Amino acid sequence: MTPVAVTDFLRRHWLLALTTGLFYWTSSLAPPKYRRFLAWFVAYNSFLGNVAATCSLAWACSGIFFAAVTLQHPDFSPSSGATFGLFVGILGLCGALCAYGTTLLARLQTPSVCLNIAISLVTIIGLPIARRGELNTAAYSSSSFLGPESSLGLS
Repeated sequence: MTPVAVTDFLRRHWLLALTTGLFYWTSSLAPPKYRRFLAWFVAYNSFLGNVAATCSLAWACSGIFFAAVTLQHPDFSPSSGATFGLFVGILGLCGALCAYGTTLLARLQTPSVCLNIAISLVTIIGLPIARRGELNTAAYSSSSFLGPESSLGLS
């Protein structure tokens, strides 16, 4: 075999294994009798999991947004329609960003990782230093946080 043929063979088979992932390995490792059903089952559950995760995160974002507005304006109470509308808008934004914004996402990945590391370090190191004299004891955190009438068995 020539080097070009070997490269082409490896490229095709490794890309197949990497891009189809779960489905490829399920089909390869399952008994022949159940191969098709298990590959379909894994693909369907993967699809449902991705849809459920995206929807739950979008719903949480819309709830957090309206919670922040309510904290700023205590007399504001969002309607179910407003929450659902924001949810649909966030889903549309996610869909557009994933479909058309791949170069933007690639450029934002490194700054996003650096920002997450910085925020984690500020929270883990800086917050206890800033609140040095006002930290709660372990006994308070594990027993008194929910109040004396709590029946969760923490006190």
